[in-house]
Amino acid sequence: GGKKNTKFCQKCGSPVKLVKSGHKAVCVSDTCRAPFYPILMPAVLTLCTCGEYALLGRNSKWPRGFYSCLAGFVDQSESLEQAVAREVLEESGIAITPGSAVYASSQPWPFPCQLMVGFRARVDGKPAGTSNVVVPPTPAPDIAELRDARWFHRDWLRDQLGKHTDPREDPRTGDIPVGEIALPGSHALARHLVESWVAEAGREAGGAAAGDTNDVVASVKGDVAAVATVALEGGMPVLLKPPTNRSFAFAVVELSGVEEPGSASKTILRFQATGGGGGPPANDH
Repeated sequence: GGKKNTKFCQKCGSPVKLVKSGHKAVCVSDTCRAPFYPILMPAVLTLCTCGEYALLGRNSKWPRGFYSCLAGFVDQSESLEQAVAREVLEESGIAITPGSAVYASSQPWPFPCQLMVGFRARVDGKPAGTSNVVVPPTPAPDIAELRDARWFHRDWLRDQLGKHTDPREDPRTGDIPVGEIALPGSHALARHLVESWVAEAGREAGGAAAGDTNDVVASVKGDVAAVATVALEGGMPVLLKPPTNRSFAFAVVELSGVEEPGSASKTILRFQATGGGGGPPANDH
């Protein structure tokens, strides 16, 4: 790529020649001898989390059902952390918690000349309606950037790892079944970020930090407490994935306090059991 893109000196117009096994080019003019190096385009790759949920997106050019971390190139005069916040907001419509972007790892990606810089970032939950229940904010993806963006539960993602190969790498993969997803291959930094997150320990002792969520965080009488189990109307089991092929819709339908003899106040949360209903839009699920 460097040889094709750099044939002439940008200062005097003379031809250039490659030296140091192609890692450098120099002008052949004895009066110039200007050096040139391969172009390197840094890009940030971010796994955003809100409690037990991770935000993943799908580019419109990708096969349906294939999701990855949000990513974008770093602009001039912009720090890596600023690029993380800007790209996540531009692509998904979600603002990360200020100061929460933390470097995780990096990966050279010479296709054509990128350096992928991996980050983890936190997103604050938002109250659901007028209740005190806090849930992940609803993505509003820019269709010019992403075809879809949605939150995936940690346990469900753990179950999806290894189920399907990256359809971009193996055309024999076929269609990804509705209700399941494929992730980048094990060589990719995005896969490493997701695997590292799902492998982390569950809820930390002592509950969740204010503004974050573990499955669901409820505020009761001013105190923040992590709710380990979510009960659904009619005794339905807890849903870890959308029961339909649309993005999951967090909808509180009942919030009540129950007093038990000899115990502190307990909060029971009941959620709408559907994620929106209906068939998938064209080229999506």
